[in-house]
Amino acid sequence: VLAVGDAEFQKRAIGKMKEVSNDQGRTVLFVSHNMNSVNTLCDRCIYLKDGEIKSIGETSKIVNQYLTNENSGKFHIEFKENKPGDNVAKLNSARLINIARQTVDHTNIKEKIGIEFEYEILIEGYYPIPNIRLHSVKGEWVFTSAKEQTKENCKKGTYKISFWIPEDLLNVETYIVSLGLSTMAPLKIHFVEKDVLILNTIENINDRSEGHNQKISGIIRPNLDWEIKKK
Repeated sequence: VLAVGDAEFQKRAIGKMKEVSNDQGRTVLFVSHNMNSVNTLCDRCIYLKDGEIKSIGETSKIVNQYLTNENSGKFHIEFKENKPGDNVAKLNSARLINIARQTVDHTNIKEKIGIEFEYEILIEGYYPIPNIRLHSVKGEWVFTSAKEQTKENCKKGTYKISFWIPEDLLNVETYIVSLGLSTMAPLKIHFVEKDVLILNTIENINDRSEGHNQKISGIIRPNLDWEIKKK
């Protein structure tokens, strides 16, 4: 039902499901891989895997469990052996974090999300610049960001750095995170770890004010400042 028809038809379909459930006291069984729709429409949730019930409970908890299992540890990784890097620097770990610096496996697009990684500088004389690259699952390049370092942060030792992606920037998507560390002059790539983390974003469609209840097109979806003036 939600995959066909125009926006107005889809809005009526969602409204009808809510009417049958809330006003008539009947149960609506909604089956989907779209966590955004499940999170918006359902009070309770059943997680099925390989034809068997994995768990039943409150929707937010089951959605979290589903995303955690499907990501298979792609939100937090530690390199114990064969650490990515060269004779200058090695990558130790990477994880997704919320504003409380807790490890998370997904985020709501209305919340700031952090990407934290730890690396060790083994020898001095280089000025490594940490960088992050974000791609869509289709391979589309979303953005690249880098942070120039001071000489003080290029001495031997272990460093932890966090990049923060602001709220109301990403769309409801699955994003692939790649991390790198490079000295620019002379150019020396210390490590580039591709597809090291997976970032899933969700949204509660009921929080929207413009009435549109389906996914908005685009790799990102910034909340821009608008001005409307009557002439």
